[in-house]
Amino acid sequence: MRNNAGEPTLGHVIMFGAASAGWLVLFLINLTLFHPGTGWWIRAVFSGVLLVGSLVFTVVLWRRLSKKDAGKGAQRGN
Repeated sequence: MRNNAGEPTLGHVIMFGAASAGWLVLFLINLTLFHPGTGWWIRAVFSGVLLVGSLVFTVVLWRRLSKKDAGKGAQRGN
């Protein structure tokens, strides 16, 4: 059986949530350990964009999973 973003599982949500946490850690490390400069801005923008993208995709997967589970419950009730 093959899964994709159209049919997410809880594992997909956990995986992208963990990726979001990782990007947050890298973003915070960059903000605290390095001094502002060209490299700092590149790292900040790169990790910030990937953090936001990962968070958005986590929320999208979570909502699709919730709808899929709600649909199963409605089908069992009939």
